[in-house]
Amino acid sequence: MTGALDEDEVMAIAVSESVVLANAQAGAFALPHPAGAVITSSSDPTMFAKGLVRSGALLQVLETGQTISTIAHAEPCLTNPPMAIAIVPVIESGGIAGAT
Repeated sequence: MTGALDEDEVMAIAVSESVVLANAQAGAFALPHPAGAVITSSSDPTMFAKGLVRSGALLQVLETGQTISTIAHAEPCLTNPPMAIAIVPVIESGGIAGAT
């Protein structure tokens, strides 16, 4: 990841590494937005919401910096719940830069 210069490439690498480390079926990267969050990169776009996410566990992680691991029955960032999810903050320069 340190050799990547493009922000989109860095997010794609973060997603693919997260999927491997968590032994997950899919993963995504989200950035904070003034009105919520936006999923900017994913390993399987059919599993994650497109556009602005205005509520749910993803926003809670971006607001608090606390990891969430749960079974999501109704989660706005997912297209087809229920499913098990783990959302962790991405910290940069002491602040929350995103979540994966």
